[in-house]
Amino acid sequence: MYLHYYKDRERYRRDRENWGRGEYEADFVYISKLGYLHEIEVKISIADFRNDQKKRHFHDHPEVRGFSYCMPFKLYQAHLDEIKSVCEEKGAGLILVQDDGTIKTVIKAIPRLHVPKLPLQSLIFYLKIAAKKWVKNY
Repeated sequence: MYLHYYKDRERYRRDRENWGRGEYEADFVYISKLGYLHEIEVKISIADFRNDQKKRHFHDHPEVRGFSYCMPFKLYQAHLDEIKSVCEEKGAGLILVQDDGTIKTVIKAIPRLHVPKLPLQSLIFYLKIAAKKWVKNY
């Protein structure tokens, strides 16, 4: 999900200043019951997973409290040591998907304690983006 800032110049300016870029990209985000933003990055191959480690920024948007990978169980099984090591080093969680569609969290993400709850303005911003993703004519 790309967060487009064309209607929110102040947010764009703040994110460029604090994070170095103006666009935040994630495969999936959710807001917890307590009001924290969490990111899930979907990986379908080991090459995709390895390329993610080469990024300049490791999923470090200032509003993201927790980060997890989600991948097929077979991918994890084939590269267990490497994937587990990266998750532990980065504090990332790990969610596995079985062939039958069963989903299981095997490593919980370590919360970034310096990240506060989303303020109301940010909560509304993310909710608008999510709603726009599902509505074609906005």
